[in-house]
Amino acid sequence: MAGMRVSAPGKVILHGEHAVVYGKTAIAVSVGLRTTMDIKAVTDHVILLMPDLNKSYSWPTEQLQSLALLTNIPSQENPQPAPPEVLTKIRQFLTNSVSVDPDNGVISFLYLYLSLLPHCPPLSARITSDIPIGAGLGSSAAMSVCFASGLLLYGRNGNKTVLTNRNGTKDDNENVNKSVGENGNSSMEKLGSQFDLSTKEK
Repeated sequence: MAGMRVSAPGKVILHGEHAVVYGKTAIAVSVGLRTTMDIKAVTDHVILLMPDLNKSYSWPTEQLQSLALLTNIPSQENPQPAPPEVLTKIRQFLTNSVSVDPDNGVISFLYLYLSLLPHCPPLSARITSDIPIGAGLGSSAAMSVCFASGLLLYGRNGNKTVLTNRNGTKDDNENVNKSVGENGNSSMEKLGSQFDLSTKEK
Protein backbone atom coordinates (compact mmCIF):
# COMPACT_ATOMS: atom_id res chain seq x y z
CA MET A 1 0.00 0.00 0.00
CA ALA A 2 1.31 3.46 -0.92
CA GLY A 3 1.82 6.00 1.83
CA MET A 4 0.02 9.26 2.49
CA ARG A 5 0.88 12.73 3.76
CA VAL A 6 -0.99 15.31 5.80
CA SER A 7 0.15 18.83 6.55
CA ALA A 8 -1.03 21.69 8.78
CA PRO A 9 0.24 25.27 9.07
CA GLY A 10 1.36 27.23 12.10
CA LYS A 11 -0.62 30.24 13.24
CA VAL A 12 -0.22 33.60 14.89
CA ILE A 13 -2.93 35.38 16.86
CA LEU A 14 -2.94 39.05 15.89
CA HIS A 15 -5.48 40.16 18.47
CA GLY A 16 -7.34 38.64 21.41
CA GLU A 17 -5.12 35.68 22.37
CA HIS A 18 -6.21 35.75 26.02
CA ALA A 19 -9.54 37.54 25.63
CA VAL A 20 -11.01 34.77 23.49
CA VAL A 21 -11.46 32.51 26.53
CA TYR A 22 -13.88 35.14 27.87
CA GLY A 23 -15.98 35.16 24.74
CA LYS A 24 -14.25 38.07 23.03
CA THR A 25 -13.20 38.19 19.39
CA ALA A 26 -9.77 37.01 18.31
CA ILE A 27 -8.11 37.43 14.93
CA ALA A 28 -5.64 34.75 13.81
CA VAL A 29 -3.81 33.94 10.59
CA SER A 30 -1.87 30.94 9.41
CA VAL A 31 1.84 31.34 8.69
CA GLY A 32 4.06 29.88 6.00
CA LEU A 33 5.50 27.20 8.29
CA ARG A 34 4.03 23.72 8.34
CA THR A 35 4.04 20.46 10.23
CA THR A 36 3.94 17.37 8.02
CA MET A 37 3.22 13.73 8.79
CA ASP A 38 3.93 10.85 6.42
CA ILE A 39 2.20 7.52 7.08
CA LYS A 40 2.90 4.22 5.38
CA ALA A 41 2.13 0.57 5.96
CA VAL A 42 4.81 -1.61 7.56
CA THR A 43 4.91 -5.09 9.08
CA ASP A 44 4.06 -6.07 12.66
CA HIS A 45 4.84 -2.76 14.40
CA VAL A 46 3.51 0.74 14.92
CA ILE A 47 6.39 3.18 14.55
CA LEU A 48 6.39 6.87 15.46
CA LEU A 49 9.37 8.87 14.21
CA MET A 50 9.98 12.43 15.49
CA PRO A 51 13.39 13.34 14.01
CA ASP A 52 13.14 17.03 14.98
CA LEU A 53 13.09 15.93 18.63
CA ASN A 54 15.57 13.09 18.05
CA LYS A 55 12.97 10.59 19.25
CA SER A 56 11.57 7.38 17.83
CA TYR A 57 9.14 4.80 19.19
CA SER A 58 8.15 1.31 18.10
CA TRP A 59 5.49 -1.02 19.50
CA PRO A 60 4.49 -4.51 18.36
CA THR A 61 0.87 -4.49 17.23
CA GLU A 62 0.13 -7.23 19.79
CA GLN A 63 1.06 -4.83 22.59
CA LEU A 64 -1.23 -2.15 21.24
CA GLN A 65 -4.07 -4.63 20.80
CA SER A 66 -3.70 -5.50 24.49
CA LEU A 67 -3.65 -1.79 25.33
CA ALA A 68 -6.82 -1.31 23.27
CA LEU A 69 -8.57 -3.96 25.35
CA LEU A 70 -7.27 -2.38 28.56
CA THR A 71 -8.35 1.16 27.71
CA ASN A 72 -11.65 0.06 26.11
CA ILE A 73 -12.12 3.35 24.27
CA PRO A 74 -15.75 3.51 23.08
CA SER A 75 -16.55 4.36 19.49
CA GLN A 76 -17.87 7.92 19.19
CA GLU A 77 -19.87 9.64 16.49
CA ASN A 78 -18.76 13.03 17.79
CA PRO A 79 -15.31 13.92 19.15
CA GLN A 80 -15.09 13.97 22.93
CA PRO A 81 -12.29 14.88 25.35
CA ALA A 82 -10.08 11.93 26.23
CA PRO A 83 -11.16 10.40 29.58
CA PRO A 84 -8.45 10.99 32.23
CA GLU A 85 -8.43 7.32 33.23
CA VAL A 86 -7.68 6.30 29.62
CA LEU A 87 -4.81 8.78 29.39
CA THR A 88 -3.45 7.44 32.69
CA LYS A 89 -3.42 3.89 31.31
CA ILE A 90 -1.66 5.02 28.13
CA ARG A 91 0.90 6.94 30.19
CA GLN A 92 1.55 3.86 32.34
CA PHE A 93 1.91 1.72 29.21
CA LEU A 94 4.47 4.15 27.78
CA THR A 95 6.37 4.42 31.05
CA ASN A 96 6.70 0.64 31.15
CA SER A 97 7.61 0.29 27.48
CA VAL A 98 10.09 3.15 27.04
CA SER A 99 11.29 3.53 30.66
CA VAL A 100 11.14 7.35 30.56
CA ASP A 101 8.49 9.92 31.37
CA PRO A 102 6.37 9.87 28.19
CA ASP A 103 5.92 12.94 26.03
CA ASN A 104 2.37 14.33 25.88
CA GLY A 105 2.53 14.28 22.10
CA VAL A 106 3.18 10.53 22.12
CA ILE A 107 0.28 10.00 24.52
CA SER A 108 -1.93 11.96 22.13
CA PHE A 109 -0.75 9.91 19.17
CA LEU A 110 -1.53 6.61 20.88
CA TYR A 111 -4.92 7.81 22.10
CA LEU A 112 -5.90 8.88 18.59
CA TYR A 113 -4.45 5.71 17.08
CA LEU A 114 -6.48 3.51 19.45
CA SER A 115 -9.60 5.62 18.93
CA LEU A 116 -9.47 5.87 15.14
CA LEU A 117 -7.80 2.53 14.30
CA PRO A 118 -9.10 0.12 16.98
CA HIS A 119 -8.03 -2.91 14.92
CA CYS A 120 -4.43 -1.72 15.43
CA PRO A 121 -2.93 -1.99 11.92
CA PRO A 122 0.85 -1.80 11.60
CA LEU A 123 2.06 1.54 10.27
CA SER A 124 4.92 4.00 10.36
CA ALA A 125 4.24 7.69 11.05
CA ARG A 126 6.99 10.27 10.60
CA ILE A 127 6.29 13.82 11.75
CA THR A 128 8.49 16.81 10.96
CA SER A 129 7.93 20.53 11.37
CA ASP A 130 9.18 23.93 10.28
CA ILE A 131 7.32 25.52 13.22
CA PRO A 132 9.58 26.42 16.17
CA ILE A 133 8.48 24.92 19.48
CA GLY A 134 7.46 27.31 22.24
CA ALA A 135 7.30 30.37 19.98
CA GLY A 136 3.54 30.87 20.14
CA LEU A 137 3.10 29.78 16.52
CA GLY A 138 0.82 26.81 17.13
CA SER A 139 3.30 23.93 16.90
CA SER A 140 1.25 21.76 19.26
CA ALA A 141 -2.00 22.51 17.45
CA ALA A 142 -0.44 21.71 14.05
CA MET A 143 0.91 18.42 15.40
CA SER A 144 -2.52 17.55 16.82
CA VAL A 145 -4.20 18.31 13.49
CA CYS A 146 -1.70 16.08 11.68
CA PHE A 147 -2.14 13.23 14.15
CA ALA A 148 -5.95 13.35 14.02
CA SER A 149 -6.42 13.96 10.30
CA GLY A 150 -3.61 11.63 9.26
CA LEU A 151 -4.82 8.65 11.29
CA LEU A 152 -8.45 9.28 10.35
CA LEU A 153 -7.72 9.48 6.63
CA TYR A 154 -5.32 6.55 6.78
CA GLY A 155 -8.05 4.45 8.34
CA ARG A 156 -10.47 5.47 5.62
CA ASN A 157 -8.17 5.47 2.61
CA GLY A 158 -4.59 4.64 3.47
CA ASN A 159 -3.48 5.98 0.12
CA LYS A 160 -3.75 9.76 -0.30
CA THR A 161 -1.81 12.98 -0.07
CA VAL A 162 -3.83 15.58 1.81
CA LEU A 163 -3.37 19.14 3.00
CA THR A 164 -5.78 19.56 5.89
CA ASN A 165 -8.59 21.98 5.12
CA ARG A 166 -11.47 21.28 7.46
CA ASN A 167 -13.60 23.34 9.80
CA GLY A 168 -13.38 22.65 13.52
CA THR A 169 -14.92 24.09 16.67
CA LYS A 170 -14.06 23.92 20.34
CA ASP A 171 -15.35 26.19 23.06
CA ASP A 172 -12.08 27.81 24.21
CA ASN A 173 -9.00 29.38 22.70
CA GLU A 174 -8.08 26.00 21.14
CA ASN A 175 -10.93 26.78 18.74
CA VAL A 176 -8.63 29.38 17.18
CA ASN A 177 -5.62 27.04 17.15
CA LYS A 178 -7.46 24.18 15.51
CA SER A 179 -9.53 26.16 13.01
CA VAL A 180 -6.58 28.14 11.68
CA GLY A 181 -4.47 24.98 11.69
CA GLU A 182 -7.12 23.08 9.79
CA ASN A 183 -8.26 25.82 7.42
CA GLY A 184 -4.84 27.24 6.64
CA ASN A 185 -6.08 30.82 6.26
CA SER A 186 -7.29 33.75 8.36
CA SER A 187 -10.14 33.57 10.82
CA MET A 188 -11.91 35.78 13.32
CA GLU A 189 -13.33 33.81 16.22
CA LYS A 190 -15.61 33.98 19.20
CA LEU A 191 -16.51 31.07 21.42
CA GLY A 192 -18.54 28.59 19.42
CA SER A 193 -18.44 30.62 16.20
CA GLN A 194 -16.15 31.24 13.26
CA PHE A 195 -15.87 34.01 10.67
CA ASP A 196 -13.70 33.12 7.70
CA LEU A 197 -11.62 36.03 6.40
CA SER A 198 -10.08 34.02 3.60
CA THR A 199 -10.20 35.30 0.04
CA LYS A 200 -10.60 31.74 -1.24
CA GLU A 201 -13.70 31.04 -3.29
CA LYS A 202 -16.39 29.18 -1.34
